Amino acid sequence: MVTITVIGWYGTETIGDRAILAGLIRIFGELYDDFEIKLGSLFPVLSERTLLEDGHFFKSCSRQHLSSMSVFPSLNHRILKKEIYSSDLLIVGGGPLMDMPLLYMLEYAFQIAQKYCVKCALLGCGWGPLHQKEYISCVNKIIQMSDLNIFRDSQSEKECRLYLSKEDSKTTYLIDPAFLAADYYLQKNIDVLRQEAFVSVNFRDIALDQYKGDSLVYEKQFKLLLSELVEKTSVPIKLIPMHTFTIGGDDRIILDKIQKQMGNEQILVQHDPLSLEETMNIYYHSLLCVGMRFHSIVLQTVLNGKNYLLDYTDPVTGKIVGMLDELQLLPFYHKRYCSLQSREQMFHIDSNIQRFTFNERTFSNYLRCYKEKIRLISI
Repeated sequence: MVTITVIGWYGTETIGDRAILAGLIRIFGELYDDFEIKLGSLFPVLSERTLLEDGHFFKSCSRQHLSSMSVFPSLNHRILKKEIYSSDLLIVGGGPLMDMPLLYMLEYAFQIAQKYCVKCALLGCGWGPLHQKEYISCVNKIIQMSDLNIFRDSQSEKECRLYLSKEDSKTTYLIDPAFLAADYYLQKNIDVLRQEAFVSVNFRDIALDQYKGDSLVYEKQFKLLLSELVEKTSVPIKLIPMHTFTIGGDDRIILDKIQKQMGNEQILVQHDPLSLEETMNIYYHSLLCVGMRFHSIVLQTVLNGKNYLLDYTDPVTGKIVGMLDELQLLPFYHKRYCSLQSREQMFHIDSNIQRFTFNERTFSNYLRCYKEKIRLISI
């Protein structure tokens, strides 16, 4: 049996982080006939809930090759050291490499992995926002110690290479593993008739992030968008959180604020936390979707295809434009895309828009590439 330790920002995970983990499990399930996951968590109570709610879906993603999953506190250096020592692979499972002290935990983990000759990799990570010299230095050390670095987009790889002292073949990019989880759900439900009985919308509070912009201006745009949805659709409009934990920004706070200001009974907030599969199910069955958090856009694009995109990241180098460019979606989505930083005119809603569908081989090719890269460092 292969033992894989996964660390990163788990313990504060969003639905997107859960989707990343599911995508990685799908990859491992293609590589190994029998494996276990040990998940390092900053706040284990949240990750334990993730395993309770999503464990069945994780197992299914692995083709039933996942024998067990467990959680341990990654901030306890003794326990972290022990878990790495008993592992075959150490993985940083997605998320951004950004300005935060927790990067030093990743650096320590990779130092331990090197000491015990445990192979380690960054899989599906993004670069930044990363500006402070001390954190850039820390990330560089992690990159150098890693046996494999697969970033989630070309811009992240490009930014990384600006700091590399020499060319290296172990650093590349593919797509965010969350795409592979969404693709798996779609394959399971491809013959299920869509209900299309509601609209799904995700907003996030950009005041909590290191991004430019006036949150009050954004909120005004959100309300104008919802007003148009009310005018042009007769179904309930569900405001769907992608995160329901205070650390990382509980989406329900801004969703409740907007809903109360609108005062319209057609607009509803999803208060009860949803599992990954439940969130995917809602997006799949929506009449149309609006996404703002990166992974809400990922899931809506794959699972629904009748979706609109609110981009709060940099409109030239940001992760949302990078994703659209990598998958050659910019021409198709140009009338459904709005850059909030550029203060572009908001798109207009059409409930009868064309549904985008991916070529059936798109994600199988990315899955194959992930497998080939990991196999090179694996046992």
